Amino acid sequence: MNEDMEFFNRFSHMYLHGFKNLSDMFAEPATEHGITLDEFYILYDIAEAKGKIRLMDIAESHGVTRSAISRLIGRLLRKDYLIPRS
Repeated sequence: MNEDMEFFNRFSHMYLHGFKNLSDMFAEPATEHGITLDEFYILYDIAEAKGKIRLMDIAESHGVTRSAISRLIGRLLRKDYLIPRS
């Protein structure tokens, strides 16, 4: 049992440390432009759609609620990364 706990502790430490480093590495380009990684992925989805895309489509692809995407899009609008259609 002690070996199992030692393995678990070592695995957890490596996973958390590695995940943090990867997360920081992927987030760096976005943070240089004052946006979060989540906001970057939304911009990417919108650009890839090459036309109309619904909030629900983005929410489903990210596994979050429509209101969560709406809040992120609101932040992107305030930062002038998106322009609302008139």
